Amino acid sequence: MRAILPRTILGLTIASLALAVPSLAQTLLPPGGAGDSTAKKPPQMQEIDDAISFFKNGDLENAEKKFEEAVAKNPDLPPAPLLMAQLCSQAQQGQLVLMYLEKAVQKSPEDPEAYLQLGEIDLNQRRVAGADLLFMKAAELLKKFNKSAERKNAMMPRASSDQAAVSELREDWPTAQQRLEECLKLDPKNAIVMQRVARSLFQQKKAQEAFEKLKQAKQADDKVLTPELILAKLYLGFNDPTNAKKWTAEGLKNASKDLSTRLEAARIYVQTGQQGDLDEAKTQAAKALELDSKSLDALMLRGVIGLFQKDYAGAVSYFEQAAMMSPSAFPATNNLALALVELKDESKKKRALEYAVENVRKIQGTQNQQNAQNVAEALSTLGWVLYRIDPVKNLDEADKQLRQAVGTNAYNPDTLYYAAVVGLANKRSEEAKRFLNQALKTTAPWTMKTEAKSLLEQLNKN
Repeated sequence: MRAILPRTILGLTIASLALAVPSLAQTLLPPGGAGDSTAKKPPQMQEIDDAISFFKNGDLENAEKKFEEAVAKNPDLPPAPLLMAQLCSQAQQGQLVLMYLEKAVQKSPEDPEAYLQLGEIDLNQRRVAGADLLFMKAAELLKKFNKSAERKNAMMPRASSDQAAVSELREDWPTAQQRLEECLKLDPKNAIVMQRVARSLFQQKKAQEAFEKLKQAKQADDKVLTPELILAKLYLGFNDPTNAKKWTAEGLKNASKDLSTRLEAARIYVQTGQQGDLDEAKTQAAKALELDSKSLDALMLRGVIGLFQKDYAGAVSYFEQAAMMSPSAFPATNNLALALVELKDESKKKRALEYAVENVRKIQGTQNQQNAQNVAEALSTLGWVLYRIDPVKNLDEADKQLRQAVGTNAYNPDTLYYAAVVGLANKRSEEAKRFLNQALKTTAPWTMKTEAKSLLEQLNKN
């Protein structure tokens, strides 16, 4: 959260338009079209309830048997191993998910859905070639699939969307557009797919056509982000801050009372990185809080802007509110620790250490990509908090925590700055230079960027 803005709550890339690949939990029982938030819930069946009960008790064999009974009664249900894969996904049992998907391929080789699921997993892990082959196999099977018209109608737009995602990752924008247009023919009111078409058009230097498609998406679903703000984000992705701010201002004119518009505007102004734009970001975040004083996103965003502007007391106020609203939210307590330790009050520094220690304790152990990033940030924050409290007494322990954070390979530029400062204090100046040079390659804004530049200049003079 505190490092590069395109992560977590401050995400300013257009990843939300890039893939929109449905998750296992969204797509099973039965699958919905890509980007479809209205996928049907499983039918009420005693066999399904029994299967879930068996699963909760760890009896996988009987859970699968009950699903088999349900499938025998309802042809619109996917094969039993796919239903098991969904439960395993919801329980965050990744290896079991893969096992049941492979079993679905083995037991029902004519059913396309397991291939779609396996392809989506590959795609989310950037194994693009493997995903492409799996999606092609699914598309081939779909042509002759006749077991359930309901499932086929749901899987067809999803297959087109998945294949489009492959083209997007390969930056083959004309093919991506073509496949997304095929998806829209099958699912004509899907606003997310319309936004992805707009992105493909924009990448082909057809900005006006992209904007028209974004307006269509807004007409299809009024809950999606204001078209002008999405266009601004697209320009930002092309490193065109002038047009990004121009379209942000247009969006604010047209949707000044919209919370999402205010929040996204604030994020864009932070992303452009200049001091005047940070002030504008602060204004927009404040306007967002006027619209909804209990918006967790707005509170977090306002706090992060405080970190950027070194207004640590202000940041503490907003992060404390966010932490009270969502006590288990790691970004709130992690950023709160970073803000608290910069205050002169010793009791606040003590609280910073308590938060940092507790976050490390909580976050270690869970295994997923997002958690790897959280582990790195938790270790980084603990190391920095220790160093800021007592740079002499805590030097070795701070060094240990920061080296562990860097060793995760999930670190961010702020972590490299912290590690450079502490490494320099331990007389490792060459390592400090290396860390700083690496951190400063990051073009996106991060909170300690100015300090990193200054420190590297000093080291280079020596």
